[in-house]
Amino acid sequence: MSKTMMAESNPLISVIIPVYNVAKYVRRCIESVERQTYQSLEVILVDDGSTDDSGKICDELEDEFDNITVFHTANSGLSAARNFGMNHISGDYVVFVDSDDAIGMWHIAHLYETLKNYNTHIAVTGYTEVEESNISLKRNDDLDSSFITSVMEADEAINESVKLNGDFASHAWGKIYDKKMFPFLVFPEGVTFEDQYVAYKVFYNSGNVAYESANDYLYTVKRSSSISESDMTGRQNFFRALEEELYFTKENVPSSFNCVYARYAMALMDAYIESVASGLPDKRLWKLITDNRANIISGKDKSIFNRYILKYKLTFLSESLFNIIIRKASK
Repeated sequence: MSKTMMAESNPLISVIIPVYNVAKYVRRCIESVERQTYQSLEVILVDDGSTDDSGKICDELEDEFDNITVFHTANSGLSAARNFGMNHISGDYVVFVDSDDAIGMWHIAHLYETLKNYNTHIAVTGYTEVEESNISLKRNDDLDSSFITSVMEADEAINESVKLNGDFASHAWGKIYDKKMFPFLVFPEGVTFEDQYVAYKVFYNSGNVAYESANDYLYTVKRSSSISESDMTGRQNFFRALEEELYFTKENVPSSFNCVYARYAMALMDAYIESVASGLPDKRLWKLITDNRANIISGKDKSIFNRYILKYKLTFLSESLFNIIIRKASK
């Protein structure tokens, strides 16, 4: 397969793809990028110390397509791989794709067109979940047939990204960023849920955010291995990211505070329950629960799910009784 010549009339977009032990998926991912209707692309593959055939496949793809550059690094995690890729791009814009996912053939064109039409520094879309054994690039081209677009202020984008059923989330992927946002695309290393530490800061510094509803990022579910799953250490890590976001919005984006607080309240309960299930109940989290309990169960915030309101009410029983209930429920 030869690479179609890149269009000279369009600006160069860099696609960063971290790769770690995804030999089963990586070729499918790259083929979806090479099928893009937007052709002015450079593709940066960062092999994060894979121990399977992923690195070898990356090298084969570099030989196959003239717009691919492969870097092999020591295993340092998803954040480090993305940061490394950011240090080696030439494009005016950047798009992230995870190597066990894929994108519809209009994905980058839609994002770029939306960004330019609304004159923003970032454009976002949602995703479509696809079973790992049931993903066909051609079959999913119909996701691109129609979509709506809109533009929102930074606080609206932050609010949407933290909703449990929002139109888009805080993931690095499913977005296009222009070069003015590059200084903010630095992912914290040594933590999980790294995207959650970054997205709201990018939205804040962008000022406004363009949205399009194609949802043509194909997110693979029920996968046997991935960077995200291998780094997953639990809900307590997600809560810590939300805790930082809450402090940030309180100081900088007060109009987003209530929405972030609702997600924070649910993440707090999840984190504490996880600590109980692990056999090491977190006293700090319990204190936060009791400190916030009255506000949460007041019913003023309708975005906190009822099942969480019930759990907060159960904490009035006492810490020990609540922990017993949680342990029994988890068996």
